[in-house]
Amino acid sequence: MTAQAWRRPTEKAAQAGVSLISTMVGIVIGLSSVLAILTLYLAQARQIEGTSTEAGTRQMSARNGQLAVSLMLLQVELQQAGFRIEDAELGTDLVTVTNPAGQITALGWNWREGGLVECAAMRYVATADAGTATERGRVDLLRRVSPCVHSPANPTTLFDAADAADIEVVAADIPRLNITVESEHDDCTIGADPDPATAENGARVEMSARLSLAGFPVRNQFCLYNIL
Repeated sequence: MTAQAWRRPTEKAAQAGVSLISTMVGIVIGLSSVLAILTLYLAQARQIEGTSTEAGTRQMSARNGQLAVSLMLLQVELQQAGFRIEDAELGTDLVTVTNPAGQITALGWNWREGGLVECAAMRYVATADAGTATERGRVDLLRRVSPCVHSPANPTTLFDAADAADIEVVAADIPRLNITVESEHDDCTIGADPDPATAENGARVEMSARLSLAGFPVRNQFCLYNIL
């Protein structure tokens, strides 16, 4: 062997690696990142799914769609009010029921079909948090009673006499439904009306509900031209 092969190194080779402190710092940074991601995920999930006391965006969207569909359905059903009845009037052929706070909670109406007087009714029933800003309820619809032996078409009487199988729930777990009915409204005139004060104007109905305290209401406003 040569002398070079037996020569001992005079200096230690430099050692490369990660210190314990660097490892701990990396673990802390990694855990902080994971915690931040989990916090963001939980916040987004809470916003979408909601909590036990506050509805999420998914739940609110479902309520919004259900409410909009139910309001359109009620408009179609209510267009029958006073049909083929001469001089049909609010209070006789379209009857309202109010709660102690003066809010309309039910409507009953009748019309004539094939020589028979028929009637129908709808009502809003509070099912949770009644009387509060977060009140929720359902909307029931009694589509047809034929022949109708009740005059005027009081919705309370109609629902009390109806079979449970004939009552349809058209909306459930929706915010409080606000209903207003105004007779002989200026907006409910077909064509030109030379005298808005006459009974040529129909009744105007408005139904609305606010999905959240800070949100815009879902509103449906329409005229009943057969009701004065």
